[in-house]
Amino acid sequence: MSNQELAERIKAARKSVGLHMTELAERIGVSSNYISLLERAERNPSDAVLNKIAEAYRFAPFMIEFENIVSLLN
Repeated sequence: MSNQELAERIKAARKSVGLHMTELAERIGVSSNYISLLERAERNPSDAVLNKIAEAYRFAPFMIEFENIVSLLN
């Protein structure tokens, strides 16, 4: 999966569960600026950050790779 695809999935998942960037950032212990950079594909998240994002969305980390991640969250 490309960095752009990952960025789009992170953003889509965040929006589908109704979280603002600041809320996600607080849940995973990073800045909202960092979340913005991730969602614009300007930074590559580490495995640790991906795991924290998955925990914030309450799904297994590997699920972020699913193309239809948003449908899984609804």
